[in-house]
Amino acid sequence: MSSLALPASAAVGPTAFVLWVALIMTTACGIAALAGFGGNLLALPFVAWVCGDLWPAVVLVLLIGTLQSLAMAAANVRAVRWRSLGALVAWSAAGLPLGLALTHWLPQRPLMLLMGLVILVGAVAGHLQVAQAGEERRFGLGARLLLLAAGIMHGAFGCGGPTVVLAARGTLREKDAFRATMFAFWVFLNAFALAGMYQRLTVPGLPLLVAVGLPCMALGSWLGQTMSRRVPQKRFGELVAAMLAVTGLVTMARAW
Repeated sequence: MSSLALPASAAVGPTAFVLWVALIMTTACGIAALAGFGGNLLALPFVAWVCGDLWPAVVLVLLIGTLQSLAMAAANVRAVRWRSLGALVAWSAAGLPLGLALTHWLPQRPLMLLMGLVILVGAVAGHLQVAQAGEERRFGLGARLLLLAAGIMHGAFGCGGPTVVLAARGTLREKDAFRATMFAFWVFLNAFALAGMYQRLTVPGLPLLVAVGLPCMALGSWLGQTMSRRVPQKRFGELVAAMLAVTGLVTMARAW
């Protein structure tokens, strides 16, 4: 049972810890399955609060996010736009080394403040996702710079989603193509980030977090897929944007 111990810095007791993590991860995975992004951004600050430490939360959302994205990409593989996926992976991966270096240089308080700003950008990205559908376009210079920034933020915070959405949504206008390609993209980007922080895979409390997170991932993915067939994307995209904005403000307030 010691392998399933709570993190030493946990902010709540065992029962509340499990319940909070389950609620957060089910909600986050449901949103990710529906929208194609936003799950990590939503989960990270709240799991960090429950754990009392940033790093168990970062590793958890990367592990669960990678597994969920792999399953969702496989389920929607026919809609993946492979040319766009190649551009997303190549340009974002180029920024990861700098982001990984920043994690060892920045103290936790500025890190959380910057993470809050990243989440606020995600609110803007949520509004962009509800744009009208259209044909796939090529990535311009601005989109490539945004993808480099996404790699930096993903290496530093484990959540480069907002700038990826800003770049990808201008190229992938059709809803199903956007979601499927983003699922495939998160597999690559999360795997790169995890490889760079492999020493943190033994962080205390992680086995319990994963044991709680895996069934929540399955439930959230099913809920998100079901909602994607019933809820208009525009209305839900606006809701996701509002939730991301609140999450960013809460994260910055706690760090301040």
